[in-house]
Amino acid sequence: MLLEAGADVNAPPAYQGGATAIQIAAIQGYLGIARKLLEVGANVNAARASFHGRTALEGAAENGRIDMLHLLLGGGTLIEGRGRRQYIRAVKLAETNGHNAAAKLLKSYSCWTELDSLQYDQEYIETDSDVEGSAHEIDEATTDEEMGEEMDEEMDETGEITTDEEIQEMMDEFLVEGWSHRLPR
Repeated sequence: MLLEAGADVNAPPAYQGGATAIQIAAIQGYLGIARKLLEVGANVNAARASFHGRTALEGAAENGRIDMLHLLLGGGTLIEGRGRRQYIRAVKLAETNGHNAAAKLLKSYSCWTELDSLQYDQEYIETDSDVEGSAHEIDEATTDEEMGEEMDEEMDETGEITTDEEIQEMMDEFLVEGWSHRLPR
């Protein structure tokens, strides 16, 4: 509905802790929504929020979402040239959070070099402890569970949204709430 009304699937994230619709879908693991967003032209390489943000690839890796990584990597995510930093950050986020299979998958998509290792060691990743008492905690009432409750009600046993109508409903919800939403960490 919102897409038909001209909603911009590539609206930028809020400056601090925000995310685009594709980034939220990747972080939360909503594969059906991510597919639909990519179909309608969502930028898989959209910049992360300036502070405490994640690209779609970084967010999927940080949360060990193997199926989402496959979708994003097959959907045009840049991991070479100007996309190399998000690739290295994604590997580091996966490993830091114990998602070694996700890190291994990422490394299989591109030749890991000595320069990558050097940048990996230098890469700083923001964590929850970096934002204690900051504006990042504005919406303490919104948790991962609360964000997913409505979506979970509309998913089948496999965790996939099953019909185009369900996907459209969820997209509309994302487009209304997602543009400047602060993601819980």
